[in-house]
Amino acid sequence: MTQAQTIEEMKAWCLENYTNGADTMAECWSTSDFADLFTDMDGQPQTTAQAWDLLKQLAGVYSERQADARNSAF
Repeated sequence: MTQAQTIEEMKAWCLENYTNGADTMAECWSTSDFADLFTDMDGQPQTTAQAWDLLKQLAGVYSERQADARNSAF
């Protein structure tokens, strides 16, 4: 599978997980943002599995922040 195909799968996953923290990625991320998941902070390539893991971790963080915001609303 090519990186472009994986990115399309990631975009679809974000739509499927829209209410689980992936709404920001679904609405705001461009293809290049998804491509950035395949390179670490030092410019070293990441595997497809590592890119998926990072995407899911980010969705989890967004989900937690959204829950915190809902719970602290008055």
